[in-house]
Amino acid sequence: MPAAVILIAMVFWLSLSFSAPFQLRLWGASYPARMRGRLIGFLGMGRAAAAGFAALVGGILADRIGGPSAVAVAGSVGLVCAVAFAFFRTPATAAPVPYSARDSLRVMRARPRLGRVALAQGFYGGGLIAAGPLFALVNVDRLDMSMADVGVIGVMTAIATTVSFLAWGVVADRRGPITPMRIVSALGLLGLIAYATAPGVAVVWLAAIALGTS
Repeated sequence: MPAAVILIAMVFWLSLSFSAPFQLRLWGASYPARMRGRLIGFLGMGRAAAAGFAALVGGILADRIGGPSAVAVAGSVGLVCAVAFAFFRTPATAAPVPYSARDSLRVMRARPRLGRVALAQGFYGGGLIAAGPLFALVNVDRLDMSMADVGVIGVMTAIATTVSFLAWGVVADRRGPITPMRIVSALGLLGLIAYATAPGVAVVWLAAIALGTS
């Protein structure tokens, strides 16, 4: 039923929105600052490589057992991984400083540059999340792609992300986080524009690479 699909999609995106900041917080509390950029690059590379493998397998499964069944399989894998995090333990390099929403707003007012970064990140993340569900309108409605074609796009995105993660980690360690954020934000914008105006699959491939790199 469409209502059930909409509800499932809402829960899925809410789970990603909730978990991503806490994952970064966990990394920040577990590892010293001097190696966080490389660490995020290494872990992100592994995650992106897994996403590429999953996109390839998911496309094949979707063509053979149907899209809903393939989504159910992927959801089951995600559930197992989420439960596994409940047993994850790591010593912290330093006691994390507790904070509240009021504290965060106070810090951003005291440091205008940090406030601008937070605002920019909100637009960037919100734009990518909002565009995600709309990709299907391009892939299926406009270009009439098969499940396998969509899987190939996912693989290309994941490969671009896998290769670029290590580079961004090194750049962040050497030049600070603002420099790579500027570059990848521009790439993300170009990728979304290419997706929105793509007349054929070749442009979507380029858009997928730009988005994966960002």
